[in-house]
Amino acid sequence: MTIGNERKRNEKTKLESFIEELRAFPRHPFAFLWRSQTLEGLIARRELLGFKLKRDVPLIEKLRRGILASQFPRGSFKGSVGWTAYELWRLSHLDVEPSHPQVVKAIEFVEAHQTCDGNFYERHSVPTVYPAVDGGEFSFGSFSLGFTSYVLLGLKRWREGSEQCKRAIKWLIDKYLSDGLCCLPCAVYMLMALSNEGTMEATLVSQEILLWLEAQQQSDGIWNYDVSFTFIVLYGLGSTEDECARKQVRHTIPLLLKLQFEDGGWGKMGRAEKSLAVAMALHTHNLIEEFLLCSKAYYQKPRPLPLLSDLSTSLDRFTATV
Repeated sequence: MTIGNERKRNEKTKLESFIEELRAFPRHPFAFLWRSQTLEGLIARRELLGFKLKRDVPLIEKLRRGILASQFPRGSFKGSVGWTAYELWRLSHLDVEPSHPQVVKAIEFVEAHQTCDGNFYERHSVPTVYPAVDGGEFSFGSFSLGFTSYVLLGLKRWREGSEQCKRAIKWLIDKYLSDGLCCLPCAVYMLMALSNEGTMEATLVSQEILLWLEAQQQSDGIWNYDVSFTFIVLYGLGSTEDECARKQVRHTIPLLLKLQFEDGGWGKMGRAEKSLAVAMALHTHNLIEEFLLCSKAYYQKPRPLPLLSDLSTSLDRFTATV
């Protein structure tokens, strides 16, 4: 048997085993994402689970065409640095080559809005409201830690290790050391920007942010007394394999079971951002099996309506969640 045939057989066996697991656990963290025809579903299937399915090819092409068709002539999306970085992040998951002319123009637009100090900025005439990783909206100050961290999430997918990224990371660290953290969402975006950077300074700051988040988490798993923060924090914790992050994700499992829908997802109306945040955090920290074991005790319990009412806006429509 050739190496190629053996690899295909192993992939088929792995796929069959996973499908059996989904059948055994209808509320598997990946159950909703496995069916979801969204970018988040693609990320879950292709990048987290490692399945490159033929059925996803048309979806990839559709999403890619839609994003590229919305680009402005000068390279931006909506004339906004933040939105352009967000679309660059999305394109990085859709098999687009780094040399693609539209990608190059978008990167040039973002990098043109970097100061000599290293931070990114938005023009005063541009609204500073952007899509959040949990499916809601987020508003940053143009010169805040959160905004530069947000832009880095998109830029680093294409320019990892570039001089522009290094300058932005240095600015983030210096800004943190001088001013500290301003809010929980900015802390999460900064954690995502720094967690895998590899330098001693970035590692130390990331660990301090994790300890800060740990101090914000209550005994019931909620951060900062607001259940709406749950998914954005989980997205950040899923970006690092640090033991402190794992401890927090593990502590929130009972809360996640209470918030989960019968189809295995989190969030309404076919949106998958919250489901990806949960699945990524559990997957990164090898807590899927523990989640499934705990889920057996919750299958027959009704969902806690008072808790869900706190999430009504963030679950039902595209609106502010933090």
